[in-house]
Amino acid sequence: RFEINWNGKTFFYPVLISEEIEGKIFSDLSLDELKTSIEGEGLDRWTWLLLGSILTRPGDGRPVNYIMNNKLPYCVDNDAAFVEPVIENWQWKKSVHFHTILFCFDAFLSSSVIDHFCSLDAFEILSAWSKNLLTIEVMYSSLFSVEEEKRFYNQDANNRFRTSLLFKEGALTLLYLQFIHLQDKLKEKKNLTS
Repeated sequence: RFEINWNGKTFFYPVLISEEIEGKIFSDLSLDELKTSIEGEGLDRWTWLLLGSILTRPGDGRPVNYIMNNKLPYCVDNDAAFVEPVIENWQWKKSVHFHTILFCFDAFLSSSVIDHFCSLDAFEILSAWSKNLLTIEVMYSSLFSVEEEKRFYNQDANNRFRTSLLFKEGALTLLYLQFIHLQDKLKEKKNLTS
């Protein structure tokens, strides 16, 4: 909540501030620079980003939303997540579309990261994450009254504001099932590429 006092009146609005990550955006890097990072120090991080993208289904994984910092890749824009990737095309066939540049590189994935990912307890991770999200939602909701939030929501149809989390019914259950299914599939295979 950002407040300004001006001429005896108080104006306020919601803001989201995050720490800057310095580096070059992917679209400013050459293919050789990206490949060098993927095959070198950044391979573990690249693999974690890729696995996270499979689970969080980004809707805006364009090259400008990824930064290379000290040969490590970072995603700097995660506001469009849990986007439904299955799309019906005109031939009545279904095709899966993930909206992230990460799948466009033919790089081997880190086997140690895959092994670590397969050993994770999906239920415990998602339970802790959902409790953390609820705590944050309560904190955000305390910043604005119901009337203030309604005003911000209706003020600009192209830039809506809500303090509450917007998940479709069953989204966390689906995420859990996807997590354990991905673990099972990864346990079966070796030498995987993006």
